[in-house]
Amino acid sequence: MEQITFIVGDLIFNIVDYQVVGNKLRGMSDNKIFIDDDVFFKNHSDNLLKINQFTIKKGNVFIKPSDYMFDTSIRVGAVIIFNNRVLLNHRVKKGNEYYVFPGGHVKQGESFINAVIREIKEETNLNINESMINIMDDLSRDGFGREIYFIIKPLSIDSINISNPEAVNEVSDLIWFTFQDAKSIENLFPRGIIDKAINLIN
Repeated sequence: MEQITFIVGDLIFNIVDYQVVGNKLRGMSDNKIFIDDDVFFKNHSDNLLKINQFTIKKGNVFIKPSDYMFDTSIRVGAVIIFNNRVLLNHRVKKGNEYYVFPGGHVKQGESFINAVIREIKEETNLNINESMINIMDDLSRDGFGREIYFIIKPLSIDSINISNPEAVNEVSDLIWFTFQDAKSIENLFPRGIIDKAINLIN
């Protein structure tokens, strides 16, 4: 069996035992192992792998998996609304152009609220507190994982400070849209969320 090695920051992951259990999952980075119901998975090429055995090393020191905070299969998304506009992340990645709501995966032991606050800070540089957050929708994803969307209504925004610190190796721009303009974007994912947001705020 071919070993699979990849690097995240200063950590080296080496997968030595795995099995193909399905097709690659959308929305999950190829460069990470994630956990779902205490089982480890990874996207690799076009496949989803169940990981049976792997190691983590930092330099010459092995790291216990229990000491590493893995992403889960649960994703949180933020519908950030200010002055009747919604903030979308315009991305061009591997030749594909699309729009998404800011967000990302919940980490082990992290609450959904803390996850969305962290992801908003990481992807927009906005500081959000719990009083600005209301749950909007909880979606299943083809029997695997969940997507939980929140409506976020900041009291004020300094547009100068809005940026995406994570945008290093890809095009990733944050753009404010009217709801009607956002609704007309065909490559907005997931499309149904903008309709639900419009219905909730009207």
